[in-house]
Amino acid sequence: MTDLALRASASAITRPRTLGERIDAPRRLTLLAAGLVVVVVALLLAFIAWNGVQLFSHSGVPIPQVLSGTWRPDPTSEGGSSYGLL
Repeated sequence: MTDLALRASASAITRPRTLGERIDAPRRLTLLAAGLVVVVVALLLAFIAWNGVQLFSHSGVPIPQVLSGTWRPDPTSEGGSSYGLL
């Protein structure tokens, strides 16, 4: 019975956690930096994709022709030259 009372009193005299102990700043900073990296990479990919689509639309080449499976580099053939990526 004495041992149980000693444990209860020992846990009662522990000091409260400080603000620095409650807020794990390095972990939160690392999580914030990782999230920022993901957002920056997503924005870069969106920028590259958007400019790629704009390049083809301003040059008059339709996107389905670019994504077709036909590779015909000879401009004298029927339908002209076609450079499908697939």
